[in-house]
Amino acid sequence: LCAISANVFAPGEPALRAYRGDDGEINWYYSHEFNWTFIFKGTCWCCEYRQYILEPYITEVRLVVDDFELAVPVPPQRPRWPEFPATDEFVEMREDCGWIKEDGRDVWFCYGHRRGRPNIPVDQYTPDRLTGCRYFMRDYPGANVTEFRRIAIRTYGIDPDDVDRYTLNITRTIRFLFVIKDTCRGHVIFSEIWEMYLPPREFALKEPD
Repeated sequence: LCAISANVFAPGEPALRAYRGDDGEINWYYSHEFNWTFIFKGTCWCCEYRQYILEPYITEVRLVVDDFELAVPVPPQRPRWPEFPATDEFVEMREDCGWIKEDGRDVWFCYGHRRGRPNIPVDQYTPDRLTGCRYFMRDYPGANVTEFRRIAIRTYGIDPDDVDRYTLNITRTIRFLFVIKDTCRGHVIFSEIWEMYLPPREFALKEPD
């Protein structure tokens, strides 16, 4: 049977990080890193991690100028339905999947699935993916500050030469459901809900040099 010998959850602190987007430009991301480590025992190959985002999550973005605040449109959420049944409390949720750059190529992954994908630094079973008894994952959920800067400028027709007058105030709350499944029996043996909160923080509308 799949069983858990030990687990450690390590949330970090909200921080501003830079990464290179698909267009080659630097994007700034206000995020809250966290990671999980699980040690399995028994039939380790039956133990698999899953991560879900509980909908809806809350994002508030305000454009501040001369003591006035204006709402900045937030792109709509795009839910993907998981195989894990919805609960009464959270009727809508989606499995947490995404793209990551690995060896210069884009890799699509959903956390914890053993088969059909390689180990990557943010999602790995060791000593090997198919049978390993140790699982480690890392995530950096948050808000793309660069994207919201562009949306604010486009929405309100701001002159790029006048951006020094403006700031963005961003806050975001996301609830996660973490799950360990015994895939051989189809049972959930562990589940925990965690709420990530990015407190309000002001950012200059002008991109850093």
